[in-house]
Formats: sequence, C-alpha cells, structure tokens
Amino acid sequence: MNNTTITTQRQNHVELSRLIAIEGMVLLKNENNTLPLKDKNIALFGSGARFTHKGGTGSGDVYTFKNVTIEDGLVNYGYNNTAEFYLNECSEISKIREIERRKKIRNEAKKVGLTDWNGSMFIATKYPFGQNIDRLITIDDVNKCNCDTGMYVISRQAGEGGDRKNEKGDYYLTDVEKENIQFIVDHFKNSIVILNTAAPIDIKDVYDSNASAIILYGQAGQEGGNALASLISGESNFSGKLTVSWPQKLEDLEISKDYSYLDGKDDIEDYYDDIYVGYRYYDSFGKKPLFPFGFGLSYTTFENKASYKIEGNDLVIDVCVKNTGLAKGKETIQCYSSAIGLDIDKEVKSLISFKKTRLIGINDSCNITLKIDLLDLATYIENEHKYVLKKGTYAISLGNSSDNT
Repeated sequence: MNNTTITTQRQNHVELSRLIAIEGMVLLKNENNTLPLKDKNIALFGSGARFTHKGGTGSGDVYTFKNVTIEDGLVNYGYNNTAEFYLNECSEISKIREIERRKKIRNEAKKVGLTDWNGSMFIATKYPFGQNIDRLITIDDVNKCNCDTGMYVISRQAGEGGDRKNEKGDYYLTDVEKENIQFIVDHFKNSIVILNTAAPIDIKDVYDSNASAIILYGQAGQEGGNALASLISGESNFSGKLTVSWPQKLEDLEISKDYSYLDGKDDIEDYYDDIYVGYRYYDSFGKKPLFPFGFGLSYTTFENKASYKIEGNDLVIDVCVKNTGLAKGKETIQCYSSAIGLDIDKEVKSLISFKKTRLIGINDSCNITLKIDLLDLATYIENEHKYVLKKGTYAISLGNSSDNT
C-alpha cells in the first residue's frame, strides 16, 4: 500500500489525532480577547511555523504518513499568511544547513572506515530546523505584510538522550527570538506567540511583555496544525491544562543546579528532591510559578457548586459545572488533598482526582462525580516500607489549577 493512501482506518486515525491535539493545547494568555482570531490576514514568523516538531526524539518520536505543520493548518483554515516570503528565506537557510550536516556525517563515517556508507539512518533524521535559523524581522517586513496580526513560533526539540540544556536556543530564547518577539509586539496590533515545545522554556519576558496571546502547542502529532487553526479560529475552544508547572526563573528550582549533564554525571541521577516535585515543591516552599500545574485558559468562564458524602471507604464528590460565559467549552475539575497538623513529612497539597466535563453550552450545566478511595490519602513511610493512613484532619479542595482551589 502506498504510504500516502487514505484508507478508512487512516482517516479515523487522522480525525482522532486532530481531536486529541485540540484537547491538549493550552491557552496561557489572551489579553483583550485577541483570540478567537476572525481577521484572516496574518503575518506568520518563526521557522517552526513551517518546520513544526510533531514529536520528540528517540522514543518520543511519532511515525506518521502526513504531517500538518502550523503553517499548513492556518492556510487550510483560510488564513492568508502575508509573511510567506520570510518563511521562504528560512527554508533556504535550512537547506544550506542540511547540506552541511549531511556532509559532516559522511566525513565522520569515513574517519572510521565506512567509505561506502551514506549514513542513511542519521541523514534521514530531520534536523531540528525550528531552532536558531530565523533572521531579524525588519520594518520593511512589517510594511510588506500589511496586516494587524503578527504570530511567532518558538520551536524546541528534546527527547530520549537529549535533556533540556540551560543555554540560549534551548531553555533560554536566542537574542534573535527575543528581538523578533518584541518587534512583533511593538509593530502589530495583535501579537501571538506559539510554543512548539514539549517542556518548559524561559518565556518570563514574553509573558511580561505586551504580547496579546501565548499558546502552548506542544508536540501535537500529525494533525497539530489543523488542531491549532481550529482553536485559533474559534471553531473549537481551548480546554487543555498544564501537566507540569512552569517556573518564573530556572533558579527557583533547586534541582536546576546539577541535574543531568550539569554535574558531569549524566549516567547517575540523585533525586534528592524527594516528594517535592512540581507543584508539590512550589506550594510547599512558597515559590510562585509562572504557570501552575493544571492551568489553562478558555474562551468562556465556569462556576462550580459541589457536595460530598462518604460511602464506605470512598469520598464521593458531586460537582455541578455551569458555563457562565459566551462560548461553548469544557472544564477540568481538579481535586486536591491537604493533611493538616500530621507528624509526617507531607506536601502542602496533592492531586487525588480530576475529570474533564463534556462540551457545555452557554448557560448550560454539567454534573460530574469524583470518587476517591480514602486510602489514596495514605503516606508512604520510608523507614517502615509501607503506606500509612495517619489519623488526623484532611482538607479537600476543588479548583481548575493547583493554585486556584
């Protein structure tokens, strides 16, 4: 079968991939209701718009028969990219770098006697084009685009065997990326930053700037571009939530001093942070993240009312979620527990249950039930090698992120 042949099974997979990507993308900022974006004329910058990362490296990669990039998706949804000339220039730069990369691989192969080997496995691996190949945006570019909305894609690759590095072009933005984003903010009425990255990077300055909107695209698979366009256009609503906290600055995290390669021992990792990982660390040690675990905006607003009861060993919480805004949407109710006054080492709060609602219409409500086994409140006692449910007071809280309960 031809790899591009569309079978019924493949078409079902395409649709499923698109729906999963829609559910997972996270709206991090949306000033003055910039999104949904009705104006179809946009200026799309950042080489990651065309060379979008669909997955990570190694076991983080996904094999697909067709990939819809961010640029493809926006065009498919009727958006007119007036900055296509800019992406064309980035493409030419990437071609030159790819030729240089392949030549280097072959030369290295020859050094070890593989004169007839073309390095096909490594050459076939797509170079992370989205990094460090953009040129500075100029006022001539802006005038040529002649539109109100500038978008910029920040792309980062990572995965098996490639931990995030504390350097420009990886965890930190490059000087060109910083200047380009600020230039877009200063010269376009609407400025939208799209993060094509699977893990946090330093965007504190971007968030604090007057950027109109920030979207975590993640690594969204083969239908990512169409999923993003569906969300940006308002055909779908954002309902994704962060699965990890994003720090204000890397120095806020103790582990940032010597994780992975930083201590010269990337084959040995001492997890001395113990139970204080992610939101458990931020909450317990009074560190405020840039974006908390479970965070994610929507085009609408919700109101919750809850009641609870004990059934045997289960805590049963019934929640009525009402859509109080002006768009259809989904909300994720998150349930956290906090042990009060116990003589054990314990995080301030711990996620014990969560559930996403169905699509709720305007002024409509949705009832969901969270069922929690009380034994899930137990604590692992290290020197006793067992879980113990300590006698005491446990507070249960509901919310839509770890710091909003």
